[in-house]
Amino acid sequence: MEEKKEISEHEKYYAVRANYTSIYQDAYRNKVYINEKERSVIIEVDDIYEYYTNDDWLPQGNNEESSDEENDEEESEKSDFVFTDQDIADSNNDYLYHDVFHLSHKYSKNLHECKINPFASLMVTYPVGEGLLEFCSSDFTEEIKSLVGYGMLMKAFGKGKVDDDKVKNYSHEERFDFMTDTFMFADDLMKKTVYTSVFPPMFIKTNERSTAIYASCITELQKEMLRRLEFVFDEEFYPDELLKFTAHERFALYAHIYDIPMHSRRTEDFEITIRMDKTALECSRLPMDVIIQRLQSHKSTKKKSPLEKALGLEAGKVQMFYHVPRFMAVSYEISALHEMLELEFSKMLEYGIKLHKCKNCGRYFIIKGNYNAEYCDRIREGNSQTCQQIAAQRKYEEKLHSDQAVALFRKYYKRYHARSKVGTIKPDKFRKWNYQACEKRDICQRGEIALDEFEEWLEGSFKNREKK
Repeated sequence: MEEKKEISEHEKYYAVRANYTSIYQDAYRNKVYINEKERSVIIEVDDIYEYYTNDDWLPQGNNEESSDEENDEEESEKSDFVFTDQDIADSNNDYLYHDVFHLSHKYSKNLHECKINPFASLMVTYPVGEGLLEFCSSDFTEEIKSLVGYGMLMKAFGKGKVDDDKVKNYSHEERFDFMTDTFMFADDLMKKTVYTSVFPPMFIKTNERSTAIYASCITELQKEMLRRLEFVFDEEFYPDELLKFTAHERFALYAHIYDIPMHSRRTEDFEITIRMDKTALECSRLPMDVIIQRLQSHKSTKKKSPLEKALGLEAGKVQMFYHVPRFMAVSYEISALHEMLELEFSKMLEYGIKLHKCKNCGRYFIIKGNYNAEYCDRIREGNSQTCQQIAAQRKYEEKLHSDQAVALFRKYYKRYHARSKVGTIKPDKFRKWNYQACEKRDICQRGEIALDEFEEWLEGSFKNREKK
């Protein structure tokens, strides 16, 4: 029997980033902007699969009436969404998702009751590093089991077979159907993190092979990025050897050790636009008061300027361009999950972002300013408090426990010290008791014994004086 060949880290690196005949990993064409001043990411999520572009696709006949069963099914689909477009509109177009991600509509009037992907057509804004950290700290175990199980079920029914070994160029209609199916059976995994929703795969065939490929991609990408974060950003990881390196030097060493590229390529788009947002304003360096002054001071004219006469332009065209400012915008076209992880990782290196591992949940979090925090401000699944709040509560309880232990010790110290002075307790026995009591007090302060147990020991240390 031929032994199974173990693939190298180099081969694994490319395997989890490839397209296959049964699954494409670059389904969307998202625009990603980086706000250098605020060190934030803005993702303009693709919405190409949300709309019919051909009237022939639309159902024929009179669809004004629908059965109660169909209406119930539609309501069920809506309730499965984490949020709706209306929720975002009701939040004044700034919906906070997972305590970090700000969701807003690209076009304020573009509201939909139900979409294939609830993130489609949205703008997602968050600090650099938070998207990668959310992906790395999420537990996909149950979602992956469910996905792989579905693929095996399809195999048992003889469905989802791939016809050939070549990656095809499918029509928009076919790709629309693929994306609809993808979000139907992989919905739980897609909704697990922002990145798995915003950079979803496209299952061409839903079978054992395609689901296993995607499960492996998620698992291996998460494992690789966690290993990178530890090696590159964790100051407690072999500090004697690695603290002298900068973060990008540590990554160079990491890439050499694991035989992966030290570079990544991405498509950058440059455009001049009339759309005004934070990123465009920063690039164009036009103060807001100047923009308002230009817009308000515009006056129509029928008289041509010298330039308009020379170039045969209509009257007022040049002034119109001045009074309605244009802005520069630089974006990246990012389609696959691994591309976004690489982009964000490179920005973390560029900005010198620092991470700490939370002493409560064990997950990495970004250090803000010079504040040397030990606990993150995220809420763990199953809890209602952040790790910082849990740590503060625990510290308070420990202090309270400690103060009560000290109070008990003092109470009995005074009692037994008074008795040693009048001779009912011998001085050498009192000194021995005092030494033991201090040890017991310290143990109680550390929470190793209960207050009741400590008090019981104190009470029984010496026999009470018999009343005359």
